Amino acid sequence: MIKRLSDFLAGLPMTIAAGVFLLLDLIPHLMEEFGGTPTHLSFLPFDPAWVTIVISGIPLLYLAVWRMIHNPGISKISSALLICIAMFAAIAIGDLFAAGEVAFIMAIGALLEEATTSRAKKGLKKLIRMVQDAENRQAPMQRIADKAASWLVPVALLIAIFSYVFTGNIITAVTVLVVFCPCALVLATPTAVMAAIGQATKHGVIIKSGEALEKMGKVDTIA
Repeated sequence: MIKRLSDFLAGLPMTIAAGVFLLLDLIPHLMEEFGGTPTHLSFLPFDPAWVTIVISGIPLLYLAVWRMIHNPGISKISSALLICIAMFAAIAIGDLFAAGEVAFIMAIGALLEEATTSRAKKGLKKLIRMVQDAENRQAPMQRIADKAASWLVPVALLIAIFSYVFTGNIITAVTVLVVFCPCALVLATPTAVMAAIGQATKHGVIIKSGEALEKMGKVDTIA
């Protein structure tokens, strides 16, 4: 039931809706900066960023909790967990736009990754065991990215705590958490690997795994 809700909210239509409400929240801020208008839209009884937080935040929270429950060891600490912490910290200080923004960016990244993976799967759909290998065998660089996301969380929390202790400003600490959100680090490598496998397949080249793809980058002689 919860997974169904999460999948529905993470879909393209709801993500677009989340983006629209985030934009509605941004417009008054821009108007205030340039013209001194109020920081909310008069025709809405609530801050529109809340809608973005709910739509894009619930799938993010579900992912973070699922990984904490099911992943082994240090991999329980994931990028989703850090982004959730940053989101809740931004909510705590009343910066709803920042909270919605980090959740929305993660949602966009997830959609891009899913779209790229789907294209790669279509290119490989007729190639029996190789499809499974390509999906299940991670490239060494991808494993490094996954590990980086694990230690980045405690590092970000420590720096945020020290920032608050030395400055006494909670906004500075929250800013550290938001800036540390490792969306690009975690999403870039698997997306690039799957895109490369799919693109190579279109040209008649079968790459059986991300590991094989990475090794090809170091090849200087082909017989």
